[in-house]
Amino acid sequence: MAVVTHPEPTGASEPRFARKASQASIELYWLPLGAGGWLVRLNGRIYEAIHALLERRRPLDLYHSALIVRVPEGRFVIEDAWPIPDADGASRGVAVEGPVASRRMARFRAFRYEVRRWTGSLPTPTRRSPVRNA
Repeated sequence: MAVVTHPEPTGASEPRFARKASQASIELYWLPLGAGGWLVRLNGRIYEAIHALLERRRPLDLYHSALIVRVPEGRFVIEDAWPIPDADGASRGVAVEGPVASRRMARFRAFRYEVRRWTGSLPTPTRRSPVRNA
């Protein structure tokens, strides 16, 4: 078995991949729950009202998160979403699906979530958090 080594560049003050790595970033965004549809907003409000009642507190605003990843190859948005509107995940950029609450109930679309990835920007109004990682 041959081991291939790459010589270090001479006269360089930083690693040869540092420039590309410094161009990469991850931004975290908080999206109001249901920004894309009334059904999710309604279900979220009902859930939060019940949860707040049980905990004896006032209902809070609900958010979910999205990431914008910038790398030399492009800009990508990664978001988790529920419910799944139809079986055509490829049209929404679905990378993976998973069960919500119970694996047995995951055969019903209402009890699955999906993680989506697409190029471009967020389609809904957002509240950007102060978190940015390079």
